[in-house]
Amino acid sequence: MKIKSLLLGSAAALVAVSGARAADAVIIPEPEMVEYVRVCDAAGTGYFYIPGTETCLKISGFVRYQMDFAGGDGYGDQDGWDKEYDVNLLFEAWNDTEYGPLYSQIRLEADGGVGEDARPLGDSFVNIDKAYFTLAGVTMGYKNSFYDNGFGGPADIWNNTGTHTGMVAYTASAGGFDISLALEDDGSVNWTPSVVGVVDGSFGDLGILLAAVYDDTAGAAADGDWGFQAIATYDLGAAAIGLGAEYSAAPGTGRYMASYDWVLGADVSFDATEKLSLGLGTQYAINELGGSDDDWGIGAVASYDIVSGLNTELRLRWLEDTSTLDLVDTSGWDARLRFTRSF
Repeated sequence: MKIKSLLLGSAAALVAVSGARAADAVIIPEPEMVEYVRVCDAAGTGYFYIPGTETCLKISGFVRYQMDFAGGDGYGDQDGWDKEYDVNLLFEAWNDTEYGPLYSQIRLEADGGVGEDARPLGDSFVNIDKAYFTLAGVTMGYKNSFYDNGFGGPADIWNNTGTHTGMVAYTASAGGFDISLALEDDGSVNWTPSVVGVVDGSFGDLGILLAAVYDDTAGAAADGDWGFQAIATYDLGAAAIGLGAEYSAAPGTGRYMASYDWVLGADVSFDATEKLSLGLGTQYAINELGGSDDDWGIGAVASYDIVSGLNTELRLRWLEDTSTLDLVDTSGWDARLRFTRSF
């Protein structure tokens, strides 16, 4: 009897203690919801959604340091080393609309350096290299010209590839080709823009680019104020070859005319390994402004990826430039060694 009473009393005590503890239980609040950054696959690699919006953002850029050396009697004070740095930061934004993707780009650039004998080349400064948007084939803003199409690989010297400028352009695509018409600011005080037309596309491994420009700032006394470019490239897999030609009806005038009637070029590139690529190119310039002398140049480049995101590049060039404009022979060679960390 006593054992039964003891067990019942113990059970009652346990129930009482459990009830007291239940009444005093600590309630842990639910954690607040955190909005993590979401990957935006629709826009491409590297994009993420800006929290709270449907706009995708990508941030990239590079840090570069390079050393240049110029040789030859005609180079004067440039006969020596120059050291330069370049910082580039790129912001790209993308979102889908009822008219198709709305894309914009802002690129900031800062550069500077020192010349031979530690002479300053100028203070470092930050400038807007690009600031434009595209929607439904329309491009508006500030960027490199649609006439900015180089050829000749590492010997890309004498052809005039336009400039960064304000523009309104439209691009249509058909049959694997892009057809663009751009009205670009020619830098003059009048309201008349330069007109640039470009056809760019490919037939299989063969790429074709045709570009033409009309520039009314080339001078009323000139025989013409227009020019064109024709560039062909052929992809051989690990290698590629290219040919290019540019004609300027008013050499040396305006923003778009080269200093020669004709500039011809050819280049070849080869991926030796996954990290090493090689290139060789040449240009030949015919009938320089102010004289009838022809000039030529040849260049070679080797590019090597040290690690992912870090590249080094060595370029060597020889220029045979009679330079009748400067009345001095600037023939000689130059070298450039670059280290670029991109992200």
